[in-house]
Amino acid sequence: MWTINSFLCWELETGGLVIGWLCLISYILTSLILGFVSLAMVILSCEEIDEYFDHSMSICENYSLYLFIIVFGTILCILSAYLAYLLIKGTKQRNHSLIMPMMISMVFGTALELLNLLKLRTLQQYVQDLVTIIIYCYMTLVLFSLYDKFKKEKTQKETEQNQGTADMKV
Repeated sequence: MWTINSFLCWELETGGLVIGWLCLISYILTSLILGFVSLAMVILSCEEIDEYFDHSMSICENYSLYLFIIVFGTILCILSAYLAYLLIKGTKQRNHSLIMPMMISMVFGTALELLNLLKLRTLQQYVQDLVTIIIYCYMTLVLFSLYDKFKKEKTQKETEQNQGTADMKV
């Protein structure tokens, strides 16, 4: 796979931190919002919720499904926030194995966005999806480059240590 040497005009390490912090903040905020929505759905009756929204279909008809989707989304956001935390930690510690989970998550997100292109929608929505896919691909490339760089550093350090111990034995 291709690798790059910088993130926009910064070093790869800065790019890893920027991606990690932006993802962490957005996932935490989304988790909080979804948490409040699920709490409101539990506290309020479905009739009270329907009064606030103009739906073609009542929330009461599929209340359990809506609640499940919101709680599931909250759990996914919390898991994604943890992956972003691992990315930040891995970048600071120069540990390639901590970067891998977020990189896999980015590949998965890119695949979902590509599947999203199959839906019939407006041109503006297609353009928005293509921009999102390009951003996901670039962030994945940055994370892969960072992963590759840290892995090579670790391999080189281990090789030097092995040569050093071999030289001491002779």
